[in-house]
This record gives sequence, C-alpha cells and structure tokens, in this order.
Amino acid sequence: MDLSDANLQSLSEFLKKTLDPDPAVRRPAEKFLESVERNQNYPLLLLTLVEKSQDNVMKVCSSVTFKNYIKRNWRIVSKLWELCLVLIIQMVFRYYSSHGRNGEMTAT
Repeated sequence: MDLSDANLQSLSEFLKKTLDPDPAVRRPAEKFLESVERNQNYPLLLLTLVEKSQDNVMKVCSSVTFKNYIKRNWRIVSKLWELCLVLIIQMVFRYYSSHGRNGEMTAT
C-alpha cells in the first residue's frame, strides 16, 4: 500500500465501518483490515491518519488499530518491553485527549 491520499481515504472508510453496530457492515471491514495489515506501509498509513485526521473519532480509531497491529505483530521479549509499550500507548491517548484539533490544550 502506497502512502497516497487514495489509500488514506480507503483506509479511513474501512476504519469507520469497523465502528458500525451492524455485523454485516463491521465484519467485512475488520476482515479487510486484517488482510491488508501485512502490507509494508499499513502502520504508516494508520499513523498518518492519527496525525492528519480532523475527526477525533478517526484519530482514536486509527490509534487503537495501530495499537492492535503492534500487539499482534511485535514479539514481546520481556515484561519491561511490554510495560514500555503500554506506557507509550497511554501517552498517545493522553496527548490526543488533552489537545484540540490545532494542537492547543483543551480544558480538562
């Protein structure tokens, strides 16, 4: 998968479908994402969506999908590494929950 606007748009559409309560819509989208996650630029596309999306729901969805990708594809070699990974993911979520769309701090 190239880092193109078309692939970002397609990935965004499939990620939105994974949030649909209807299993007939959600499951095919989940299967599609599983089928493309081995592509070279898949994690970069997810991170690009986290960075560039104006939609906070898409930012969170992309972040969670990236976290799940890491969890499935990176071998945990120690408990310390697992703890570091959890802390990094928590920091990403805290950042996006405390910053507005323009990177400004929001009231908590």
